Amino acid sequence: MTALEFFTEHIATFKSIFAQHLNVEPQNVQLLSVQETPRERIPRAATIPSSATTDLDILFTVSRGGGRGMLKPDHVYTRLKHDFQNIADRSGKMKYQLTTEMCTPGVCQRGECRERVYLDDQQQTVISIGGIAFVAPHHNRIAECICPEGYGGQRCELEINACARSPCQAWEMCVPSHEGRHDCICPPGTTGDRCSQPSCENEGRCLEEAELSLVDGRVIYRWDAGSGEGSVATDASIADAQWHRISLSRRGRRTRLVLDGADTKEGWSPPGTLALLDSFF
Repeated sequence: MTALEFFTEHIATFKSIFAQHLNVEPQNVQLLSVQETPRERIPRAATIPSSATTDLDILFTVSRGGGRGMLKPDHVYTRLKHDFQNIADRSGKMKYQLTTEMCTPGVCQRGECRERVYLDDQQQTVISIGGIAFVAPHHNRIAECICPEGYGGQRCELEINACARSPCQAWEMCVPSHEGRHDCICPPGTTGDRCSQPSCENEGRCLEEAELSLVDGRVIYRWDAGSGEGSVATDASIADAQWHRISLSRRGRRTRLVLDGADTKEGWSPPGTLALLDSFF
């Protein structure tokens, strides 16, 4: 079965069956990516064998409807797995196989494993037939290890700074500094003995400034958490009409900016009031 055959003959049945088992309307089952793949590849999502050599990988999402957001992937997977035999019995010539979980025990030595889905705009599926138009990039799923402070490597197997040895008290945060040193600081919003007091007096709110900008093609991040401005910038220009991935994280005085998963730059703010900004992409 090709992608064209799926959209011509089977898309309505696919949406109807899955919607019924997820207790939503068929239009709430939204296809994000459909791609033909060799049979020997590991399935990426609900997979429909098409011939002796080809599978069809389908990446989809499900909305609750009525503006109530999306169903969580774990919920969708659990429901479909529980009803899988019934789904298979009703699907006729379509034979499904659910994706296997990427984050299995042992993938990461330390830290947290998170499954990521990346869209490849260099490869696309384009369908136009019978009033149906579908254009979407191909997709790829991988497992990423989110390492605890002090560790790095693909599986968080490497000690990369002094914080790996847990040198701080239980109520403190360890923040690596220059030349292999480290600082033990209170978590954001706290100060004083054993970090037991709020850092903003009179029940006030602690505010900070942050700015992510593009200057002459370079990505620049500036921030001020109360002790003075810090900044970090990429060397490479991204003004090339291509998609780029920027990962930005800040912990204490240190900020790390990663471009396309490879070009890593770090910057530091002046000593003083410290704050924590969660990673975002």
